Amino acid sequence: LPLHDLIKRLSEIDGLERIRLGSLSPNIISEKFLEQVSAIDKVMPHFHLSLQSCSDKILKLMKRPYSKQNIIDKVDLIRKYFPNCMLSADIIVGFPGEDEDDYLETESALVELNLFHVHAFPYSEREGTPAATMPYSVDKKIRAERNTRLINACARNKKAILDSFVGNTVSILIEKIVNDVCIGHSGE
Repeated sequence: LPLHDLIKRLSEIDGLERIRLGSLSPNIISEKFLEQVSAIDKVMPHFHLSLQSCSDKILKLMKRPYSKQNIIDKVDLIRKYFPNCMLSADIIVGFPGEDEDDYLETESALVELNLFHVHAFPYSEREGTPAATMPYSVDKKIRAERNTRLINACARNKKAILDSFVGNTVSILIEKIVNDVCIGHSGE
């Protein structure tokens, strides 16, 4: 069952008001897919992408079947069908072989893509995986430092996006209440 068909079926469930798409590989994003899901009112204009890096060298080392340019093209395509969408992404910093230039290529691309949120985390070895025995391991202190730098660089985009909503009224789906404060998501 293609993903867009599953989303269509979910949208037909009474009481299910919003559908958010997360952990999408850039390879899933296509003109046909976006055309189909943009026609479903319950699909929220928010996409969480599983990018991992924006450095071509690191993407190849990770054996990812896409490039930085593919990522840029897919983000442009998403914004064609969902002009005011919020985009977020998963990123790993400090993958074996990542040098400062690779890190800066990722940071620069993410800032330029103007993502709302970046879930960045330092690479951690997992026994039994090919990456765990790869040469050119990045020192754990450098991984942590790059992770902090990336989060801070991308946080400026998030602040600017949030500031653009000041003075506007939006509908919120409340997901939980903590200490009398309602926490939820808007339709954006």
